[in-house]
Amino acid sequence: MRISLKGFALALLCAVNVSTIEAMQSLGSEENVIKWQQFFTENNWQDLIAGVEPIKSGCGLVHILQSPYKGEDMVVADMRQMPITRPHCHPVGFEEIYFVLQGTATLAIGYDEYSVKAGDVFVIPPLTAHYTVPSNDCVVAAVTPPYTLDKYIGLGEETDTSVKYDHVRYLELTPADREIDLDMQG
Repeated sequence: MRISLKGFALALLCAVNVSTIEAMQSLGSEENVIKWQQFFTENNWQDLIAGVEPIKSGCGLVHILQSPYKGEDMVVADMRQMPITRPHCHPVGFEEIYFVLQGTATLAIGYDEYSVKAGDVFVIPPLTAHYTVPSNDCVVAAVTPPYTLDKYIGLGEETDTSVKYDHVRYLELTPADREIDLDMQG
């Protein structure tokens, strides 16, 4: 489901379960999403990453930024050189707000796929596989609870129904002329 919030489209993607309800009441709450939308509307992503050394990851060149809000982390992921991002999920209690800052892409969340463009916002529930197939200058921001490496669960070469990950579909979406390194760190 998408709803428009001050120029952004928000997709609330969740199965009804306790962890998802808790997630929607915390980081992914409508109030928090609007707060971050305003932040990204008022701040140019290129200015935010100026002088920040990126880290090469399975999600592109990731710029870890100082969050203006206590208890939340944010990164800007430059996916412009990525054919597809590494599939992954996050543990219970770790939701992610995903803001498309520039470009277009296909975003896979669980078994669903969405055509996304600059201005779109998605709340990704815990324990739900997700990855991006950038198609046109895609840059995104992700807002999460405080992040540590154990919050990134990389998915490999097997389908995992417990997190709604279909590896066959991932391979179908992978551009034929690009090789993907599934061993790349989060």
